[in-house]
Amino acid sequence: MLMSRWKKLKVMVAIVLILLIGGIILFPFVFTFIIIGGTLRLIRNQRASNAYQSYIKSLEGKDFFCYNNREKGRRYIEHEILPTLPPQVEVLYLQGRRIDSQQPYNGQHLLKTFHNFDHFTQFPHLLKIRNGQAISCSLFHELFECLDKEGNKDTMLDKIQHFFAQEA
Repeated sequence: MLMSRWKKLKVMVAIVLILLIGGIILFPFVFTFIIIGGTLRLIRNQRASNAYQSYIKSLEGKDFFCYNNREKGRRYIEHEILPTLPPQVEVLYLQGRRIDSQQPYNGQHLLKTFHNFDHFTQFPHLLKIRNGQAISCSLFHELFECLDKEGNKDTMLDKIQHFFAQEA
């Protein structure tokens, strides 16, 4: 009985030593992998951020009206709001992750812009690009005020005019 405990102890010490030596040998490789992986991820994120900023700057001065395929508001927007928009405002229609517009825009960068909206899910949105910044405003409450309570669409149109008239 005494011998078996001694053997168990020797086996345990051997296992601990093997794990310790293996850990010491593997540590530099794992550490290097983590450092290189983190650095590559940082570089990739920085490039994507630079590309996004360049794209936003290329849209400087543009105004957009963005709405989605939610049936309840879509018909009202297309018949009542879109015909009254100022001529410089470009319309972006979102169907899931796809953006339909008259101009070919980079959907990936515009979707990132939409995700940065304060109220991302509350479409329609107004979007303007000023001084390299995307500035947005949701018209969700105004739209559903018109739809559900038969509110005055002039309130929404005034908000649109005021938003695009402001410089920053």
